[in-house]
Parts: sequence; C-alpha cells; structure tokens
Amino acid sequence: GAGKSSLVLGTLMRNIEARLKGTSQGNPRGRRKKFHACSAIDGADEVEQLYLIDRRPVAKSSVSMPASYLDVFGELRDLYAQLPEAQMAGLTARNFSLSAEGGRCDECRGRGEVALSMRFLSDARVRCPVCEGKRYQPPVLGVTFNGINIAQALDLTIDEALETFASHRMIVRRLQPARALGLGYLKMGQPSASLSGGEAQRLKMVPFLTKRMAAGTVLLMDEPTTGLHFDDVVRLLDQLRHLVSLGATIILIEHNSDVICAADWLVDLGPGSAEDGGQLVY
Repeated sequence: GAGKSSLVLGTLMRNIEARLKGTSQGNPRGRRKKFHACSAIDGADEVEQLYLIDRRPVAKSSVSMPASYLDVFGELRDLYAQLPEAQMAGLTARNFSLSAEGGRCDECRGRGEVALSMRFLSDARVRCPVCEGKRYQPPVLGVTFNGINIAQALDLTIDEALETFASHRMIVRRLQPARALGLGYLKMGQPSASLSGGEAQRLKMVPFLTKRMAAGTVLLMDEPTTGLHFDDVVRLLDQLRHLVSLGATIILIEHNSDVICAADWLVDLGPGSAEDGGQLVY
C-alpha cells in the first residue's frame, strides 16, 4: 500500500503504453481503472518496447504446456515424424500434434483427462479411460526415440528432457534458460494452468533470455521473488543481470533485500501504507 504498483503499473506503464500506441499521454479512455494521468514522463520518448512480465497464467489453449510455450513441442513433433517407424506408418508432424485430429486421442482431445459433470459441485477431471492419460492413439505411441514415445517425452521434466535430447541442439537451446531460472523440475507436458504465479512469471522470462534487446527495451516485473527459495532468488538475479547485459532496462516492484541490494537505482516509497504512503522517501 505504499504506492509502488500505482507508480510503476498504473502511471509509468499505462502512460508509456498510451504513447507507444499513439494516443495522448494521460488519456484514460478505454483503459482500466488503474490508470493515473501525469503531466510528463522524462525519457519516455527513448522507450521503444515495453513488456510486463507478471504472474498471470501463460495458458493460451486447453493443451498449453511448458513444451509448447518454450517452442520445444514443434521440434519434438518434427523429430518423431522423421523417425523410421513414423515414416513406415505414414505419420507426419501433424499426427503428433495435440491441437489437430489424426493422432491425438479422440475421447479427451489430447488433454489426457475428461471432465465428469457433478450435479452440485464443480466438474471433476479424471484420467481418460480410452488413452489412459497418454493423450495419443496407439499408432503414434508406437514411435519411439531412445526408447520413449512422445507421450513419455512430455512426461519428462525439463532437466530429464535436456539429457534425453542432448543431441538436438535446438531443443537444448530452448530448454536451458528455463533450467537456469530453476524451472528444471517442471514437466514438459503438464498443463500451463497448473503452474503457480511465480512459475508462470519465470517461464515468461525465458523468451527474453535468448535474444538481444533493442535499444529502449523496458521490462517490468511485479515482485518476481514471491514464494521463491533463496537459492532460486540467486538464480533469478543472475538472469536479470544477463537481461541487462543484453540491453534491457528492468524495473522491479520488490521487497526482497537481496534484489534491493543488487539494484543499480532505488526508489523507496512510503513512509507507510494507504493514506500514509505515496511519498518519495528515498
């Protein structure tokens, strides 16, 4: 309640967004209620790209999972489609998709589970009785790489997948940043909706770790250390420094003392909360 989110998300982000979209600065039309107009933001013209890495779910579809979010699933489908067993069976990469018919289980539509309607409670989800949670039809499951089929590949953790597919440079390249952020324990195929807010936020960081930032790129993060073990905070700081080395400017809303000590610049708001907040303390 000291005013950190109001300053960073309500004022800084909303006004710069409005400028990037070509609307007048401070014009709240069409914006959410948490939009605070201001007379000017010095240096705003130097911002070319603005991204918010928040704790909202990353799920984009009912079959969204870490493997698809990290752009690894397409590589896996291509790999399995090129294997001799797939070629002999006439299978293509489309047959290994969970979004298209032809290879996925028809009963659960590639989800591995089905919903049971409960009369007075929320629907219950149980393992699909047809594919037994494997998501695919038998012909697809008969194609194996290093002794595992694609359903078993999706059941691997990111750490395990890095070992299993170590010979495939692109898969390794796209998974390594997730392990560097301490997400190696996530299963490749677990539903994105099952991720915690902190896991979703760190997963959203991964695409930024593999590309050079254009001048004027600003990343906003809202308390990324919430719920993290102190070892994971150290990993997070390492990757934040890496992002800065790539050319990004990072603005964080934080309480964690390790992050505060690592900051190049500090803005302390308060001195209290609610009516006693909102003042520049330091």
